[in-house]
Amino acid sequence: IAARVEARPHVPYYESRLTLLLRSALGGGSRTSVVICCHKEASHGDETLQALSFGERCAMVTNRAVAAMAASGTNALAAIDAALHECAGQLRGLEQRGKGDL
Repeated sequence: IAARVEARPHVPYYESRLTLLLRSALGGGSRTSVVICCHKEASHGDETLQALSFGERCAMVTNRAVAAMAASGTNALAAIDAALHECAGQLRGLEQRGKGDL
């Protein structure tokens, strides 16, 4: 989240399962809502503070949603093929680093 807020060129999505799952929502042209769950009991104070801090950082992320439209069916299929090829490459990279179970 901090990398997105600070507009760093590299965002380490693969460091946790949460950011890996939220990758498409945190970067790109999507609109994202984050729900933070908190406990009022003192025994859950640390977790609540961490959740609120995470929510505060999420609130600072700004994305500009842009409608993606293909000029033709052929262009749309080419874009899908390119995205699948990129995903396959990312999976190979994860497996090589021993993080294929994410």
